[in-house]
Amino acid sequence: KSGLDELMFAAEQQKAQLVLYGHTHIAGYEFHGRTLFLNPGAVMGCRDTGKCTYAVLEWKPGGEIYMQMAELDR
Repeated sequence: KSGLDELMFAAEQQKAQLVLYGHTHIAGYEFHGRTLFLNPGAVMGCRDTGKCTYAVLEWKPGGEIYMQMAELDR
């Protein structure tokens, strides 16, 4: 809710490739170095936009992550 600073520190300590977070219900993603920070949004609707969103993740051979953000029709 107050930014990604604490998550970035924890991800660095754990050498995480992916960090999933939520609470804001606002879909979005960003990379910091090689770490993907992903908020899939909310399948019951975002507070700001009313859009129902989710994310699909797939790990490719070699460890590459494929990510697709999607929206549900109501």
